[in-house]
Amino acid sequence: MVSVSPAGTTSGASTYTLIATYTVTGSAAANYTFTSIPQTFTDLVLVGMVQGQANGDGPTVYFNGNNTSTYFSNTTMYTDGITAKGSTRNSNQAIMDIGTTSGLPYASTAQFAPTFLHVANYANTNTYKTGIYEYHTATGGYNAHGDITKAVYLYSSTAAITSITVGVNNGKSIPVGSVYSLYGIKAA
Repeated sequence: MVSVSPAGTTSGASTYTLIATYTVTGSAAANYTFTSIPQTFTDLVLVGMVQGQANGDGPTVYFNGNNTSTYFSNTTMYTDGITAKGSTRNSNQAIMDIGTTSGLPYASTAQFAPTFLHVANYANTNTYKTGIYEYHTATGGYNAHGDITKAVYLYSSTAAITSITVGVNNGKSIPVGSVYSLYGIKAA
């Protein structure tokens, strides 16, 4: 594992430790699972650079190999980079969308866009898990300025998170060249 300090931190501050990186090579992948996640960190951060899909299908996650129980709820806000465009609320989801790789009017399927998922208290077996995710597109679905999506979510399980599976909604595959890295955060 490699330890990296975020910009502007000082000795003794929280650090990000790379747990694993997955790059899609050769051919598109149905999904990928980060397994055997160490339970020694306070939080997890999943960083992805995912290539767009023609119809806007985007990245998804589920935890602990369970894609049938309806543990996820989230509230999402989105903008076109200039003005707020709205919000949505989803409850009782087995798999959580963590962005859209916009196949709408101005989007390019060739673009790669970042997504960030933060999982707080992932190893705590006494509480539900909460977190945030954020997604950006370089050229947007609503206009040429790009989209920004931010959400808060609740994972209604007290089980420690030992694996995270990434995929693409609607049964699509993760495009070649897409990259996911999983980091652990250690408190000072």
